[in-house]
Order: sequence, then structure tokens, then C-alpha cells
Amino acid sequence: MKSNILKYIGSGFMMIALAASVQAVPQSLPLNTATEALTGTDVVPSSGLLASMTTTMNQTFAPGAQGTLYSAVYQGNSYGGSDLTFVYEVTVTGNQFKHLSLNGYGDNNTVLIGTDGGGSLMFTTVARSTAPGTPIDVALGQDVTSGTSEYVIIQTQDTTYGIINEAIQDGGQSVAAGYSPAVPDGGSTALLLGAVLSVFGMIRRKLA
Repeated sequence: MKSNILKYIGSGFMMIALAASVQAVPQSLPLNTATEALTGTDVVPSSGLLASMTTTMNQTFAPGAQGTLYSAVYQGNSYGGSDLTFVYEVTVTGNQFKHLSLNGYGDNNTVLIGTDGGGSLMFTTVARSTAPGTPIDVALGQDVTSGTSEYVIIQTQDTTYGIINEAIQDGGQSVAAGYSPAVPDGGSTALLLGAVLSVFGMIRRKLA
């Protein structure tokens, strides 16, 4: 009887461990991905931090969100020991926020993207397209005026990184400097195309 009880307890722990391992798998996001549910989960790396910063949002189209963007870059991920992982977290203190458009990923054929812990604002969808320089767009389920988001974690096969403006938007647009994979032209193309796509996105949502 005692051995059976221990067997059941052991099986229970195995089931919990298995569920946790399944839950922690980020989703693969190729370039031709349309808007889809953000189901992948991941964890912020516990080692390998190369750089991190928190920057203040600057409004570019009124009424852009107010707040800060935290970004960090880590070395080592499921692709390889030298490959880079990028982590983002948004804290909004005023105006509207729904979309975080992350520039600098236009040359990445496939990335792994997930979310982890952090604040109470949960991202529900993610999108990419084949257009050169198109940002990775992660979105909340609704507009918010305050709060801190969960972490967005993007595993890449890149080994270099730089700083580029990321877009925080809905109803308006703000930008904040953040880390991302380095791009050949220093990020100007990605930033320009990201801004143009952001404007079209805002027009589309207003017409909807």
C-alpha cells in the first residue's frame, strides 16, 4: 500500500513537471506569419546578461503613450551558446497603449517568441510579414492607459546587437530606444518602415 501511495505521488510530480515543461515552450515565428494568438511562454534568462536599459517614451504622433520601455540582451539560447535573446517590458503611465512594434528583426528568418511574468498586462497576439524591415508586433487584448506588461522574450540566431527606436502605440505613437539585432544600415530602414506601418495600422484600426 505504501509503495503504491509513493508511486502515485511520484506520478503526480512527474505530471506537474511535464506540464511545466510543455508550458515553457516559446512559439516559432517565421517571417510570413500573419496575426495569430500569442500562445508561446518562456522565461527571462537567469544568466548571460550583456546589456540592459530603461528608456522614456517620446511621443511622435499624439496622443502617444507615456511611460518607459525596459530592454535587455542575453547571450545563449536554444539556438546556440553565442546566439542572442532580447527581452522587453512596457510600463505605461498615460494615454493609450495596445501595440508594441519591435524593429530590427527584418532579416531574421525565424525567431522564437514567448512571454514571462512581469506585470499584469498580457499580450495576446503577435504578427510578422515578409516586408523588409517589418517589425514584430505584439498586442494586448485591449487599449490600456496604465500598467506594466509581462516580459516579451525573443530568441534569435543573431550574434550582434544594437540600439533602435521601438514603437509603442494605439490612438497615437511614441518611441523609445531599445536593444535589437543589429541591421546593416544602422536601423534607419527598419525604423522608417516601422513608422510607416504603424501609421497604416492606426488608420486601419480607426476605420474599423
